[in-house]
Amino acid sequence: NIGVIIMESNSGKIKSIVQKDESEANINLGIEQMGYEPGSIYKVITLSSALEHGIININDTYTCNGDICKHSHGKITVEKAFEISCNDVFAQIGCKLGYDKLMEDSKSQGLYNRVLNFAGDNKNEAMGMMPTEDLGMNNISIGQCMNVTPIQMIGAINTVVNNGIYEKPYIIDSILDKDDNVVKEFKKDEKKIYSETTAKIVKNAMIQVIKNGTGKKAYVDGVVAGGKTGSATG
Repeated sequence: NIGVIIMESNSGKIKSIVQKDESEANINLGIEQMGYEPGSIYKVITLSSALEHGIININDTYTCNGDICKHSHGKITVEKAFEISCNDVFAQIGCKLGYDKLMEDSKSQGLYNRVLNFAGDNKNEAMGMMPTEDLGMNNISIGQCMNVTPIQMIGAINTVVNNGIYEKPYIIDSILDKDDNVVKEFKKDEKKIYSETTAKIVKNAMIQVIKNGTGKKAYVDGVVAGGKTGSATG
């Protein structure tokens, strides 16, 4: 199945949440599942956190010997490693960053917890599963050994798009009575996670993924777009 979510970046308001086969359990919320391994899209969080905590600079160089990647990329910058999705380099970055900082930043952006709070009749929104430190930062840094949902990840990646401010995704503005009077209004749930500088650097790196890296098939001339490719085990 394939799921698509469209969200306002500055508010968290879900404009559309659909999937190819609507007869199946909601894939975007991970219903009837534990969530899914994010794979390399998680590198957006690894990169952002490492930059924010001053662990790395985007122009720092690392060496990929092909220990995790299928082949050696040699000596490359952090930005290039993100562009081509180098596992070796991001494993090294994750080890420098450390488990506690990475998990703290991940949880603060809605990972490993319900976002829309759908629950009941065995149709619960998945919470995902936070990795334990013993699974190794080499794996965790590249989005392995964990489970998340698409609704969690769109909120987390949008933190970068929204200049470092996390907006919790939501689908209900307010509750009205029979006369259209507002009974209850839901306020935005937002928090500052990264500096604008960090967000700007990562946004530019995501643009390079589409222009020159693993996401070139999504490039459209004249359109500014960014992204991150990812694959994971089943």
